[in-house]
Amino acid sequence: MTFPHQVQIYGDSILKGVQLDQANQKYILPKENNLERWGKRLSLSVRNYSKFGCTVEKGFQIVRRQLEKWKKSGGENQVVLLEYGGNDSDYDWAQINADPSGEFHPHTELPVFRRVLRGMVEFVREQGMTPVMMNLPPVDSTKYLNWLCRSGTGIQKENLLQWLRDPEIIYRHQELYSAAVCQVAWETNTPLIDVRSEFLKSRDYKSLICQDGIHPSAAGHRLIQKSLAAFARQFSRLAPVPNRPLQGAV
Repeated sequence: MTFPHQVQIYGDSILKGVQLDQANQKYILPKENNLERWGKRLSLSVRNYSKFGCTVEKGFQIVRRQLEKWKKSGGENQVVLLEYGGNDSDYDWAQINADPSGEFHPHTELPVFRRVLRGMVEFVREQGMTPVMMNLPPVDSTKYLNWLCRSGTGIQKENLLQWLRDPEIIYRHQELYSAAVCQVAWETNTPLIDVRSEFLKSRDYKSLICQDGIHPSAAGHRLIQKSLAAFARQFSRLAPVPNRPLQGAV
């Protein structure tokens, strides 16, 4: 199998290339994070449909619309890279701040996330495309909590801590969704780009994450691009993932 020269990317702000400008405290899209420009250096035609704040259910709507359009136009086989889970695992923190003793659920419950993601992979294959999945870069719980409670948000850290009990549950909860991505990849024989391991290999992985605790820094985005390039080079040598349940997975 050879790596097709055309790639479509569907995900959230991670693969959109979003980065926090610490000086202005605003989100930006640096040119060096543009994956279409990055693809040209590898002689790849890249179309990036990633969207800031996108969950897996919203993502599936975009995937369905774009791939059906592509199929009708007689488009050739392409790699379709899928990256979701960060927004799905997140909460409405303003609601939690207002009622820290209440019961709240993430934007997408974990069983729903797995089911929709699996359906997305199957749909991509039905369109004659080649699905590839990417798991999630880690988050920094401390940075994220401080970002949520920064001046002007009206969110009180003591309220969130009352609900969380342990602030590190932010990291662990997001990790559940990354593990679910790996599980779906395993069960559906879908190649997986393991960027999370690349981040965690760093002795100071938190330097690869912006001040907000959830978006990659410039160095983090370079690491993601390095992982994507390595995958593209090795694609033809990948062995199929065994189609059996992953023991101990979520």
